[in-house]
Amino acid sequence: MTEKQNIFKLIILMVVYNIFKTCDRFLDFLFMRNTQEYQE
Repeated sequence: MTEKQNIFKLIILMVVYNIFKTCDRFLDFLFMRNTQEYQE
């Protein structure tokens, strides 16, 4: 039971981490676009 719970926690952590990474990249992309627009 605890082993399954640990694996489940690991999977959730991986998913959350991947979502956070993609969101961070998306924010960086938006931020870069905004700064480029400001510079022009």
